[in-house]
Amino acid sequence: KFEAPVYPGDTIAVKVKVAKKNEPLRALSLSVEVTKESDAGKKAASGLAEVALSGPPAAGSVAAVGSAVLSVPAFRQSMPAGAVALVTGGSRGIGAAAAEALARRGLRVVVQYRADDAAAEKTMAGLRSFGASAAACKADLASSEGARQAFDAAVREYGRVDVLVNNAGPAVVRRDILELAPGELKSCFDVYVSSAFDLVRLAAPGMRERGFGRVINILSSVVLGAPPQGWTAYATAKHALWGLTRSLALELGPWGITCNAVSPSLVPTDQWSGLSENQLRAMALRNPTRRLAGVRDVAETVAFLAGPEAQHINGANIPVTGGETL
Repeated sequence: KFEAPVYPGDTIAVKVKVAKKNEPLRALSLSVEVTKESDAGKKAASGLAEVALSGPPAAGSVAAVGSAVLSVPAFRQSMPAGAVALVTGGSRGIGAAAAEALARRGLRVVVQYRADDAAAEKTMAGLRSFGASAAACKADLASSEGARQAFDAAVREYGRVDVLVNNAGPAVVRRDILELAPGELKSCFDVYVSSAFDLVRLAAPGMRERGFGRVINILSSVVLGAPPQGWTAYATAKHALWGLTRSLALELGPWGITCNAVSPSLVPTDQWSGLSENQLRAMALRNPTRRLAGVRDVAETVAFLAGPEAQHINGANIPVTGGETL
């Protein structure tokens, strides 16, 4: 991790400490820190270097040989064996479809849901019908405690979280700005933004240790253009989640953890049950593809971002809109 520039003529100090050793592989992990003595000891760079032992130790012999280059760790080329995905809001709609798409790619899946036991049971039955390894967790992500419950459930069941899909959200509040209560705005932030933040803080240390991680946040096409009138709480929270996504991509990228977003246009799910058939048809006709997005359109995009093919996609927001936001 490079923290300050070093120029010709600067005096630097390099401190190397043995962090751990691996006897079977005859290797050492070295913690390396570079400071600028010519700039009051300001840290210039830090990182880990892996070196191989040259042979059996002997008095006065060279202990290790190797080339230590301070750089970011390489992204894994393949999904870790037994990878685990935690999908929030996974009992129905986009979340359930994403859980299935990930499970069909061999991931073990933990589905978080808030209240609908029947929907969760139906989703779990569907996953297990094709041999997927899956578990469900009932937790309210409106609080940090709920996020902890969901993460702990995944660790308890499978020991890890490699892919985190932040999809959960409260019912969309459509209200004019002067009628919108502060609590309604806070409710959107708690579930869309705070829960994603809490879950990333819980999952990222393990991802960093394994050198692989995927964070995928479900946004909305409202972040790509002018939001509809009366959607202030929803649009504001989704924009905030996009800001969090970009910051996480920057902060976690050096550790092999990518963070991306998927922004679908309106997907006819339970959340939009109040719209009539004529309204949905009119929306579809305005789309260049002459149809609305489906849950599988979003789910397959999520599965792609979770896989090794997307290893160098980071900080991106993929629109699943059929061209509606052109």
